[in-house]
Amino acid sequence: MAVSYREPGATGIQPYYPLPGSGMEDWSPQDLARLRRFVARGDTSDQIVERLQRPKDDVWVKVRELGLEWRLADVERRKAGQVRFIAEYDDGSQDYFTIDCWTLQRGDDLAAHVAHERQEDGSLMPGKIVRVYRDRKIV
Repeated sequence: MAVSYREPGATGIQPYYPLPGSGMEDWSPQDLARLRRFVARGDTSDQIVERLQRPKDDVWVKVRELGLEWRLADVERRKAGQVRFIAEYDDGSQDYFTIDCWTLQRGDDLAAHVAHERQEDGSLMPGKIVRVYRDRKIV
């Protein structure tokens, strides 16, 4: 299957044909669902690459195939105005989400409410959230 995309500085659309054995054809339905979820919740391309353990080029091509490149590019642009939070579940697992800085002007207590809303719309994992806190590793 050919994927059309535009290279930076290119004047036309160029087809991209993944090479057999390049790892592009072995995307499982679970990986595709995880990719969609990561993009929906506002992860950057670097975070998605780290979580999926795939080369960045493969991730970008799959994002283009799914028609999500506009969303990921928008996330990259707006990331400077976001604060990242961790939702901790009763089984010990964690999931990450971001909130706009202007939303947090009312305080970090709003993060738990936002986490439950994101869980309802499917951008956070299902399960009982027991704790929500700022990710101190991200500045």
